[in-house]
Amino acid sequence: MWAVIIGLGMNFGWGNHPVYSNNYYWANYDQIYCEDVPGSSDCEHRDRYDWISFCNGYVCTGDHSEEIIPEDCTIASIEAGACRYGVLSDS
Repeated sequence: MWAVIIGLGMNFGWGNHPVYSNNYYWANYDQIYCEDVPGSSDCEHRDRYDWISFCNGYVCTGDHSEEIIPEDCTIASIEAGACRYGVLSDS
């Protein structure tokens, strides 16, 4: 019973949930779920398996530094806590 209560609590922000307590996730929330449409102020909702590149904790654009190797993540891997958000020296 306690496992269910703790699991639900972590799902709603208690404890150390890998996604909901991650500041990189919240800093990039709009860019993760919404891809800009060129020439418009609208955005297109990303598919759960679209690739998103992260450089040093933030979504990369095509003009990122050549010294940084981006980490490719999908929304599914981000939500599962399997993406390190391109933070290679996170200690």
